[in-house]
Amino acid sequence: MPSSDADAAPERRDSAPTELREIADRVLFCRRRADMTQVVFADSLGVTPRTVQNYESGATHLPSDLVPKIEHLGRVPAGWLLSGVGQVPE
Repeated sequence: MPSSDADAAPERRDSAPTELREIADRVLFCRRRADMTQVVFADSLGVTPRTVQNYESGATHLPSDLVPKIEHLGRVPAGWLLSGVGQVPE
C-alpha cells in the first residue's frame, strides 16, 4: 500500500535532537521504501501506528530490537538506520 501525506510525521521533528531527527528521517525513508502506510508498518513491527509516528518525528527513541526489522523492511544495509553510513541501493 502506498504511503500518503496524511500519515506524515508530526511537526515535532524540528525540536528533536539532531541525531534523533536523522534516525527519524531514515525510519521514514525505510517505511516509504517498503511502500507501507504507518498502520501496515506498525503491524509489521508489532507496535501501534502512533509509535511509528513517534519514531518518525524523533519524539521516541527507536528500540534496538526493531532496528534489524526496519532495515529488512526498508531493504537497507545493516547499521545504516542508526548511522547513515553506507550506500542505500537504488
